[in-house]
This record gives sequence, structure tokens and C-alpha cells, in this order.
Amino acid sequence: MNPKVISLALAQDYAKNWNQMKETFISNYDFKAASIPNDILEDIAATGAHGIRIYMGLNEAGTAAKIMVVGVDELDDDMIDYDNNQYIYNFINPCPPFCGTKKSKING
Repeated sequence: MNPKVISLALAQDYAKNWNQMKETFISNYDFKAASIPNDILEDIAATGAHGIRIYMGLNEAGTAAKIMVVGVDELDDDMIDYDNNQYIYNFINPCPPFCGTKKSKING
């Protein structure tokens, strides 16, 4: 299993934190974008997913974005089934601080 996989319970906690603290986070932190490593996209594609869905989350303190990715099927339903290698991934790099060396052409 990819070490970037998290449990459903942890993903639910991150999402709950986002729902409760997103306004404070957004007003206090500069958050522009995120990058998704290829190995996560490859793992999701290998399950037969038709696309991906991105969920926003926050750590318990509300100070760090937790960006979660799951595959979706042809009906646009989440594909989460750990017995069939359909996982929730959370090793997405938020920008900032992971923005690259060049200024973004989209969002500065």
C-alpha cells in the first residue's frame, strides 16, 4: 500500500476540521494551489477510476491544509474500498509552501 494513504476515519476528521475552521484558515493563511504527485494519480488510474475528487481538510489545530484525493467512478461516486486498493490519499503539496521556483502564470 502506498504510504500516502490515510484511513477513512482520519479523512473524516480532516474534513470535519475544514468544515468547522475553513474561514479562520483562509483568513490567516495564504493558500493558492496544490500539486498531486504522479504516483498517486497512477495508483488511482490503476483502479479503473474515471477521474479524481479532491477534498479539503485541516489538521486538528486548523493550521495546515490536508488535501485528500480519491478516485471516482463513471457515476462520479467516490471509490473508497481498501480491500480493492481504492484508497484515500493525503500527500498533496499545498502552495505555499510547495510552489516551485517560478511564479505561477495562473495565480502569481
